[in-house]
Amino acid sequence: MNCKIKRVLVTGATGKIGYNICLAILESEMELIVLGRKNETNFRQEFSLPCKYFQWSNPAKGLPPVQADGLNEKKWKFVHLELTAQKTW
Repeated sequence: MNCKIKRVLVTGATGKIGYNICLAILESEMELIVLGRKNETNFRQEFSLPCKYFQWSNPAKGLPPVQADGLNEKKWKFVHLELTAQKTW
């Protein structure tokens, strides 16, 4: 069964490791989706790669925003690099 990944959702994308992972995702021609704590304007000031962005204001208190839940296809992966989230979901 051939399951080519189409989308990857990343937290921690603005860090050194996360940014390089995002570059590799885009170079592999996959769609990049990023969750972050900043509002989108502030996020875009330090992250210039093309991606969909969703704000996740308080990862320790709840699940990602509903808008990001549209990623329910089987052909996507999640890369969690955000170290401040203390809650397992």
